[in-house]
This record gives sequence, C-alpha cells and structure tokens, in this order.
Amino acid sequence: MDSSRARVVIDDFISASILERLGQTEGVLAPQVTDWRSMVDSVMIDPAYDGEVFNVLVADVPERKTDVVEGSYEVDVPAGSSAPVAVKIRDMLGEEVQVLLPRPAAGGRAQHGGAGGAPRVSTTYA
Repeated sequence: MDSSRARVVIDDFISASILERLGQTEGVLAPQVTDWRSMVDSVMIDPAYDGEVFNVLVADVPERKTDVVEGSYEVDVPAGSSAPVAVKIRDMLGEEVQVLLPRPAAGGRAQHGGAGGAPRVSTTYA
C-alpha cells in the first residue's frame, strides 16, 4: 500500500479534571501547570480512522512518570484515503479526549481549534 507522511502536532491540552483536583489542594499559592505535557499519560494516533475501530499505529507512552509525551509525531497515512487522522489523548486521571482531523489535499493542513478546553492539534500533510 502506498502512503504519504503527515506531521501531527499537539500544541496545547487542558485537563479540566486535573485542574479541578489541583484547585482543591491549593493553599497559599494557586497551582500552575506550565507544560501541558505533564497532564498527559499517553497519546495514540490512528492515521486512517474509519469511525468504528481505532487502530493505534503510533503510541507515545512515556516509560517513567517523570517523562512526558513528545507532542509532535511523523506518521504514515494511506495515500488516496479520505479517512481522518484520529488522535486520542489520555490524561493522568485516565480520561480520554479524541480529536478527528479531516484529510486536506496534499501539502494542506488540518487543525482542531481547542475551543472550550479542547486540545489544539494540527496535521500537516506532505
């Protein structure tokens, strides 16, 4: 099967559950999350999501709790497919968010906005 390359970049992620928990434990200083990656347990990518079965072809699961996910990934996508790239982000509390990025023309870019606390994710196709 022929394939092309795409770069998936997660620019931002906010876990409302984690922020809520941190808010409950605040003392004198309000807790600050300076790197979104510290809230993420894993990232999984299906480069041709059919809407039913999520086939993980890229997985970023840090080995140690002190490690963080990369946030930028090169993936092979089936040439000629119109299926979207699906990205699953699991936070440290086990909650998952799935983002679907429609497939633009070659050289194009798909983006998911991050409104209402949703992750900001983009895909650029070669």
